[in-house]
Amino acid sequence: MKKLKRGIVMLTKLTKITKLTVLTVLTVIVTVLSGCSEAEEKPSASSSDLADIYSSLDVLKADSEFVAEITLTGAFKALPEYEGANFSLTEVKVQEVIKGDERYNGQVISLIGFAPLITTEKSDRFVLFLHRYEGPVLSEEAFVVSGVFQGKFRIDDKDKIHYDNHDYLETAAFYKELDGMSLGSFKSLIKE
Repeated sequence: MKKLKRGIVMLTKLTKITKLTVLTVLTVIVTVLSGCSEAEEKPSASSSDLADIYSSLDVLKADSEFVAEITLTGAFKALPEYEGANFSLTEVKVQEVIKGDERYNGQVISLIGFAPLITTEKSDRFVLFLHRYEGPVLSEEAFVVSGVFQGKFRIDDKDKIHYDNHDYLETAAFYKELDGMSLGSFKSLIKE
């Protein structure tokens, strides 16, 4: 009978140990799995969030408060990272306001974007479709190219317009129609 009592006591202790072990293992599993769950993401600033796809020059014009012929000054700086996105500030000189507030004629303005506009071997002159920047990255006045890159047209040394981002916009055929147009004709289209 003593052996039976001792067996029952051992079985009870073993059951308590097993319960404790199972409880410990379950606690560890729950802790690990909760650490692997997705946290609620904050909205981030990505180029796809900021870009509209423009179907015509008229739509691009209508969405842009300011269109200007500009020259790059060569001055740009990286801004501090904001929510995982890198921004830069580029200074440009407005040669002519084609649409919008003419007080910017001859002025140096700042452009905010994901990459600086830099002088290339091709040109340092552009026609830019712009709107005023409104957001948390910068408190001073700055402008954004409409559609991230869609509102940027290079001017070559023969005063011809070129759109260098065809690879990114297969759906917008009107860009190809503008490629090689004279600067004067392009400005007339914008002013219509």
